[in-house]
Amino acid sequence: MITLANGIKDMAYFSMITLAAVKKKARIMIGGGDLVFPAVLVTATFFFSPIAGAYVFAGAVTGLAVLLVIGRRERAYPAMSFIGPAELIALGLFFLVSLV
Repeated sequence: MITLANGIKDMAYFSMITLAAVKKKARIMIGGGDLVFPAVLVTATFFFSPIAGAYVFAGAVTGLAVLLVIGRRERAYPAMSFIGPAELIALGLFFLVSLV
């Protein structure tokens, strides 16, 4: 996936989403799947409980924020390895809070 992302980073391609492009060398690109798959989990948990959906959404945003803070510019990273565990931790936190 990283090789694929590096290969298409200079092309105008529909599955890559550019988050910040102040100048061409400072852009941050996220694959479409890195945003769609977490959105599916957020939607599924939102139907279970809107509060659970909010927890999972906060986890996804936190995971993406961690990636953007520690990641270097113009380098491809697998975003799902940050977003997925953060969502699951947030979901676990929801279940812990709901038990108390």
